[in-house]
Order: sequence, then structure tokens, then C-alpha cells
Amino acid sequence: MISPLSTIAAEYRPIATISIEFTPGFDVTYLNDEAVKKEEKTFDDLYHSGPHLKKQWHKPTSDEMLDKFVEYAKSLGANGLLDYQAEVIRDLKTNIVQYYRLTAFAVHID
Repeated sequence: MISPLSTIAAEYRPIATISIEFTPGFDVTYLNDEAVKKEEKTFDDLYHSGPHLKKQWHKPTSDEMLDKFVEYAKSLGANGLLDYQAEVIRDLKTNIVQYYRLTAFAVHID
């Protein structure tokens, strides 16, 4: 169970407040993919390095982030998340996404 509310009408045992950050960036696992090697190259404006392959850029999807967040909560013994929040942290000057942050209170619902 995932809820944006900070409490529920059921018995539960608190486990921990958890937070995970996901950063968009270049994924080096694509380096040996033959189809990707033929792709047009681009330069990295963020770190001023390059050239890189366009498919190397990875922006985590909401499903990917939520799956990893739930997986982490389950590894702690939780079966519920209360006070769930998802934030996008952007650079104030450029408005470029720096990272995504998911936060919640992990609980075990009896």
C-alpha cells in the first residue's frame, strides 16, 4: 500500500523514513551495443565532455523509480508506505532536472 496520507486507520509497526534520489545521466552499459555505436553522437552539456551516444543518456521513468523504491522498502520488511512524496529537483538558473527524490515512511501493516 502506498499513500500520500501520514496515517491510516489500521494497526501498523513503523520501520523507517526512507528517501532515494535518482539522477539522470549517461549510462555506460550501452557502450558495447553495436546498434548504438552507429547512432549519432552528442556532447554532454552538463559536464562539458563528449562525444557520447544519445542512447547512453538515461532519464529514470516514474515506474522505474517507484519499483526500486518499493523494492528497497520491502527489503526493510515494509509492506506499506505512508506520507509518500515525489519531488523533482531543478537547477534554479537553468531549470534543468538535477535529480528526483522519493520519500516515505515505511511501515509494516498488521
